[in-house]
Amino acid sequence: MTGGALSFRTYGGTQAALCVAPMAQPRALVGILPAVGIRADYYSDFLSALCEHGIAGVAADWIGAGASPVRASRAVSWSYSEMVHEHASGLHHAAQERFGDVPFFWIGHSLGGHIAALHAGLTP
Repeated sequence: MTGGALSFRTYGGTQAALCVAPMAQPRALVGILPAVGIRADYYSDFLSALCEHGIAGVAADWIGAGASPVRASRAVSWSYSEMVHEHASGLHHAAQERFGDVPFFWIGHSLGGHIAALHAGLTP
């Protein structure tokens, strides 16, 4: 198992994501989108368990939380659109660039499920 960070472009700049991968080429790739208020590293044990089965995984803090390059303020706000088109898309693209042409699956927890479903519906 290898670990580390994966950088991706998101709303407000570049952000690091938690990344766990098997030593060999993974047979699949999972992107985890957390619930509100839950940090990406909460899912590290789950990502490690997936890795034991040959599945790579990435998880990222939401815009405005944890490793995000921005914070909400009167001058800075975002919506589902930025979460889907910039955040989820950025994470998805960076993960596929790193791991190549393997099947990709979203796992979303609460708000993460909403954004994962929207992104999946918009992405062929």
